[in-house]
Amino acid sequence: MDVKKDENSILENMKQEINHSLKEEAQEEEEILKKRISSHPLYGLLLHSHLNCLKEAYCSTLRELKEAMEKPLTETHRFVDAVYTQLNDIVMSSPP
Repeated sequence: MDVKKDENSILENMKQEINHSLKEEAQEEEEILKKRISSHPLYGLLLHSHLNCLKEAYCSTLRELKEAMEKPLTETHRFVDAVYTQLNDIVMSSPP
């Protein structure tokens, strides 16, 4: 029974070491890939284009938000103007 536990323990340790080694290799490969990408001659252009795209999307969203916020105010102004016009018509049409 103890031999089984020892074998399981050894196997578990080996499994953990292999997983750790694989994670380290994956991290190293990821760093190498990042360095290759960032050192590419067109990387700056790609980054600039990407940031401009994010800015355009942000500006578009802000524009839509502004329009959505202004719409009720515009409708309110129209309503108040219509009521004012109607009241003015009533006052002007009534005899002195």
